[in-house]
Amino acid sequence: MLFTYLSSGVAVPRVVGLSEAKAKAAVRASGLRAVTHRAYIDGVDTGVVARQRPAKGELDKQATVDLWVSRGPLHVAAPALRGLTTRRPAGRWPTRVCWATRARFGRPPSRRGTSHTRSPKPEAR
Repeated sequence: MLFTYLSSGVAVPRVVGLSEAKAKAAVRASGLRAVTHRAYIDGVDTGVVARQRPAKGELDKQATVDLWVSRGPLHVAAPALRGLTTRRPAGRWPTRVCWATRARFGRPPSRRGTSHTRSPKPEAR
C-alpha cells in the first residue's frame, strides 16, 4: 500500500538579521504567529533578530515562531578607580596561593567578636 503525504503547512521564513518589524511582517505574511523574546547579545545591533526557532521547515498555519531580538551588548559599569593607590596596607599580611588557580590572596578579615571565635582554654587546676 502506498501512502502519499499532502503538506498543508507553510514554509518558515528565515528572518535572522532583519529588524524586528520586518521579521514580524515576514512571519505574519506566511500565515504564522511571531513571539518575540529580548536578550543581550554581543555582536548584534539593538532591535535585530539574532535567533529564531524553528529555523527552517514547515509549520501548520497560525503556528508560533519564536524570535530573539537583541538588546545590544550587555554593558557593565566599571567602578570609579581614580585616586586609588596600589600600596599595600600597613603591616605585612601573609600571602597564600590557591593551588587550583594559582591566584594570590591575603589574610581574611578578623572574626573577633563573632560566634566564630574560639572559646578560651580552660584554666589548669
